[in-house]
Amino acid sequence: IVVLCMIPFVQLSAQSIICVSTTGNDLNSGSAGSPYRHIQTALNNAAASDTIRVASGTYTESLTTIVDVVLLGGYNGSFSESERDIFQNKTIIEGVSANMYTDYNGSTLDGFIFTCNSSVTDDALRVSANSYVSHNIVQGLISNAGNSAIDITGGAVVINNIFKGGWFGMRISSGTGTPVIRNNIVTGSTFGVYTLAYDDKVRTYNDVYGNSMNYSGNNTTPGTGDISKNPFF
Repeated sequence: IVVLCMIPFVQLSAQSIICVSTTGNDLNSGSAGSPYRHIQTALNNAAASDTIRVASGTYTESLTTIVDVVLLGGYNGSFSESERDIFQNKTIIEGVSANMYTDYNGSTLDGFIFTCNSSVTDDALRVSANSYVSHNIVQGLISNAGNSAIDITGGAVVINNIFKGGWFGMRISSGTGTPVIRNNIVTGSTFGVYTLAYDDKVRTYNDVYGNSMNYSGNNTTPGTGDISKNPFF
């Protein structure tokens, strides 16, 4: 007697790579050969854990994640990982609204230059628990009462970035988890690192220099390894 067991086939969705280029079109498929034109279009079409690769050039838009993604700048037109170079292939975001990037989904942001202008009146970057922010530059944020180059709520990881300008260069507020803030440059703001929650142990090896007040808020102690030296921009 032969018994046939009907075992349902479940297709697992693979993590996708979505590509964006200044020469693309938002009606394209988002592949390397048919990239989107706008980063937000890629964010709107991404599934959880997808990677978005953005080619060099200037993108005039405000970005908000919908799910957790890996958002990477620094590609050339081939979108090859081996040819990614965030210095050679500069990927620039120009501000068009009060905020430039908002992530409450635990996304990764790496390899972008955020150029603020008069449109950016609030926080340039807003991140929260499980966000990972590395190798980015935020520059030109006009100091406007209460705004910040980066607003950190809870356990975000913020490493190897440059934050220039704003009422606060960096604002740290309470939320889920404990932040890791390391090896950043914070300069040119009114109040530098503004700590509302947590202590100085979450801040290590940062260069906090040239702000009207380098440390402010509920904890004004420099973090372990922090320095205050001109970064020679």
